[in-house]
Amino acid sequence: MKNLITFLFLIICSNNLLAQRQGGVISTQLVGGISKDGIAGHLQATYYFRGYSNLTINGRLNYTDQNLPTAYDEKMNLKQFGFSLMAGWSPENFLQEPFFININAGGFIGYDYGNNGKPIFSDYEIPFDVKKYNKMTYGIVTSIQGEIAISERISFIADFSQYYRFKSIFGKSTYTISGGLVYYINN
Repeated sequence: MKNLITFLFLIICSNNLLAQRQGGVISTQLVGGISKDGIAGHLQATYYFRGYSNLTINGRLNYTDQNLPTAYDEKMNLKQFGFSLMAGWSPENFLQEPFFININAGGFIGYDYGNNGKPIFSDYEIPFDVKKYNKMTYGIVTSIQGEIAISERISFIADFSQYYRFKSIFGKSTYTISGGLVYYINN
């Protein structure tokens, strides 16, 4: 139920944001969606370089909440919070306005938080080593986004991101599929 409430909160918040693509513009986006075995969302700020509006730099706060399968009958809850820094490219002439594609790649650092911080897992009273599993992680993130301009300052965005984690006991990779709105702050 908590996952559903978080997902609905992200969707509702994404409807309160506002897109124009030109050099020197800063945009924000709030998206919510699904991840492998759970939900996900991110808040992203993007800067479009002056003279090169198809080149961007993005800072992203990430959140995923997954229920991973275990050897027992129950699933393990994993939350991951993190920050990504990515460089991006938007092939402006690939599609006609109002449609755009954004391709991003970079690195991320985050924190894995398993079993809701509890030292006992499941009804089977299995010990859970909190210090071993709740720790920092880092890796690579890639993202492809489809953007549709709704007005001069607002766009809808659909995002597919793939995360490759180097230091996570919970898995090497995960993906997110999400959608939301983009607001272009200055034009």
